[in-house]
Amino acid sequence: MKKTIAIILIIISLVIILDSFHVGHALMMFYIAGLIPGTNVALNGAQMLELFAIAAGFTVARIMLFTLRSFMNFMQTVSSPVTQQN
Repeated sequence: MKKTIAIILIIISLVIILDSFHVGHALMMFYIAGLIPGTNVALNGAQMLELFAIAAGFTVARIMLFTLRSFMNFMQTVSSPVTQQN
């Protein structure tokens, strides 16, 4: 119980710290306008499209890899001989 309370309090502390740095606003400005947080650099639309395409590609690849591994494990369990105990 003490460990759970400590973890919850740490998470709440991190949220408060991130909120004081305006991380949510900086993240939304990066997504919407391409403004890199902490700098005066703004990415144009083509560069943002490339970043989103790369991120989407990595995400889809991870999902497919997980699905393929799950399918292979399932096929191994189905095709393995079952020993019966008498």
